[in-house]
Amino acid sequence: MYELAQAEQIKDEEVFKVDEITILIDPQVVGDLDGDIVIDHKNNYGFILKNSFEILTFGMKVNK
Repeated sequence: MYELAQAEQIKDEEVFKVDEITILIDPQVVGDLDGDIVIDHKNNYGFILKNSFEILTFGMKVNK
């Protein structure tokens, strides 16, 4: 099972910045993924392509 880690739970996180949004993801999760991470911050939705057959979707809350 993969999950996006909360900032206070991970060490050496991968940091992605898009405009004013910062996304922290556990590097082990990033290493296990075969595809892209897609974030739609306007709709609080995203998905991760885990492999050719499986997609993990997640909801999120954007704090400004």
